[in-house]
Amino acid sequence: MTFSIRPTAYAVGAILAITLALLIPAFWNGYPIFYFDSLDYITLPYTWKIPIFRTAGYGVFAAVARPFNSVWPIIVTQSVLLAYILFEARRILFPDLGLRASLLVLAALMIFTGMPWLASTVMPDVFTTPTVLLAIMLAQTDVRLGAVRRTIFVLLLAVAGAAHPTHIALSIGLVACIFVFDKLAAYNWPFCRLHVRYVLIGVILGTAFTVAANWMATGKVFFTPRTTQVLTLAVLVEKGMVQEFLEETCEDPTAHKSIFCPYRHKLVPDANEFLWHNDFFHPIGGWDAMLKEAPWMLDEILDRHPVQFVVTMAELMAEQIVTFRTGEGFRTMVEFLDLEIRTYYAHENAAFMAARQQSYKDVELSPMTTINLVHVPAMLTVLPLALLTVWLAWRRRDRWNLTIASLASLAYLGNAFICGAISNPADRYGNRIVWLVALIVLIVLPRMIGRTIRKA
Repeated sequence: MTFSIRPTAYAVGAILAITLALLIPAFWNGYPIFYFDSLDYITLPYTWKIPIFRTAGYGVFAAVARPFNSVWPIIVTQSVLLAYILFEARRILFPDLGLRASLLVLAALMIFTGMPWLASTVMPDVFTTPTVLLAIMLAQTDVRLGAVRRTIFVLLLAVAGAAHPTHIALSIGLVACIFVFDKLAAYNWPFCRLHVRYVLIGVILGTAFTVAANWMATGKVFFTPRTTQVLTLAVLVEKGMVQEFLEETCEDPTAHKSIFCPYRHKLVPDANEFLWHNDFFHPIGGWDAMLKEAPWMLDEILDRHPVQFVVTMAELMAEQIVTFRTGEGFRTMVEFLDLEIRTYYAHENAAFMAARQQSYKDVELSPMTTINLVHVPAMLTVLPLALLTVWLAWRRRDRWNLTIASLASLAYLGNAFICGAISNPADRYGNRIVWLVALIVLIVLPRMIGRTIRKA
């Protein structure tokens, strides 16, 4: 198959329509939606500073706001890019999907998943699923993309990867899966022949963009946040392994003493409490001390309790698999973000203060509670249906659909490991990619069931 790169009125109109649909939550809110992390991203284009626990990639992307002194260009730009990727995914991965079916799938994603809420929020999570879709499209050998479209996809994959380091990790996992699938296809397993070179180029560029953005913001060369090991340590605090380790070593005269020993009885089994709401942060020496302490503590815990460590990681991954409520953090940002809005986006302060988000003191008091009465059961239904989709495609030896469904499912599991086990299970980590599984199920499963029925 081959496609013309020349834009058509239909393509432009479709992308514009999808973009407007993706922005519905922001229009309803009256202003772009924010999460706590948004603060660092909207200020970076003005301060060129980033906290030690953040990377700068998405903040550089957010620089599209500066020429307009408005936050709106950030979510409009990311919505246009998502709309374009969705349009191309329909044409390349599912070229026989008709207009009516496409509209039904889009409507289902809008109603039953958090996709539009991601697009309307100033956060890099909107680029997680596009990372997977771009990798799958670039890996296809049955589709001749052409040099221009391939270049666009590679650059978009790099931008999506640079938006958040977990996207690079996810892309590396996809490269490995694509390589294995291609080798299996060569031995007549029912997968499509694939190639990794263009996906790999996108990953390399994304890594380069990430390092460059971090250097621009900090003057230092690094890839992942320097606090990654501290985040993992916080997860082990929540699971009680750090407390157990401290009990074993703090009173042992032969053991190396942790700086947390004096506070071991104050460690609440909650990762966020350990990171952001403790009374020992400054006494122990702040981030500098925690950065030095986390690596050797993780090594010691792993050496002492390897089985428990692996089991804990598996438990965290399993928890992340079913953690995906929409709208985490949808609550007032007044007294958290208002100073930055007044400082850098002063003419939008009135709109920010009047936004619906500012009227909810807690997410549980917001419409998200009602929305998740729909979204959560829908996604809990989708996950087992994804397994059914893969099984039916395998049984039918449908190489194309099996390859797409398998890669999407593995990406979901990979995201659960990267975010749940290494960081900490969170709704936004699952919500940012679970709609990919819904997309594949909505398109592929009806085909597999229909073919099975016709064969019977």
